[in-house]
Amino acid sequence: MKKIQLLGLLFTAMLTYAQSTTENYIQSKTCLSGDCSKKTETITYFDGLGRPKQIVAVKATTSGKDLVTPITYDGFGRQAKDILPVPASSLNSAIHTGIVNESTANSYYNTANAYTEKQIENSPLDRVLQVAQPGDPWKMSGGHTQKFKYETNLGSEVKKFITNTVTTTVGTDKKT
Repeated sequence: MKKIQLLGLLFTAMLTYAQSTTENYIQSKTCLSGDCSKKTETITYFDGLGRPKQIVAVKATTSGKDLVTPITYDGFGRQAKDILPVPASSLNSAIHTGIVNESTANSYYNTANAYTEKQIENSPLDRVLQVAQPGDPWKMSGGHTQKFKYETNLGSEVKKFITNTVTTTVGTDKKT
């Protein structure tokens, strides 16, 4: 009898699946109330290299639609753009194949750059040089970027303090 129950449980587990049978994902739920009747649910889908490629906030809009954030990478595998989230037309919490780059966000927000763009230096350190915010006045060529500067100290700018430490041990004197 136990073998039959175990076999039935195995077949049931093989037939059930969550969001996708072809995508790697992590589903996280955060309970906002004690009985978890109010909760936030997020599903992060990953590409073949283990990098996030899409984040779906399930029923996160006021109308109950999924809020989808696509994640893109440049030729060096760096995340140079942080695209604004877009409400999806379907309510299935699965990966949304129509929302893969900034074009959907650009049309939804009616701007040419609905993303935060980072200019990254051409070195193995991948340090950020400039950050441009979403919107036409704040784009990379608009002159309203946050700039970062990396420098090193000169030898005369660094102070070196040397101390002489004298220690005494208490209670080591012996009377003979």
